[in-house]
Amino acid sequence: IEVGDRDSIYTRPRHPYTHALLSAVPEVSLTDGQAGGRERIRLAGDVPSPISPPSGCRFRTRCWKAQDKCATEEPPLVRIAGNHEGHLTACHFPEEPTTEAREEDIVLDPALAALEEPGPDAGAQG
Repeated sequence: IEVGDRDSIYTRPRHPYTHALLSAVPEVSLTDGQAGGRERIRLAGDVPSPISPPSGCRFRTRCWKAQDKCATEEPPLVRIAGNHEGHLTACHFPEEPTTEAREEDIVLDPALAALEEPGPDAGAQG
């Protein structure tokens, strides 16, 4: 459903199931020792059978974002714009990133990036 390095998954989860899993992790404030304010996501329904999984997205029967497309098409595991290299998500309707995008997180088309790079004569004055 989602693959990536630890920092990408914890700071920018994109699949609804990843959000649900991370919402179950207890948070403790370092200043007062009290539990954090993150809202716990409680999934409804039964866990699908691994012997006879549902069609399309395997998580769709418990997903709050599921639509008709989720029942008919299995989402490919792809890199979504804004994800780090190697952070892949299989979801037709991924969650928006939970943190502000940093400049190094922005995925540029290599052809466009080459147009923005100064050439060897860019600093020369004539």
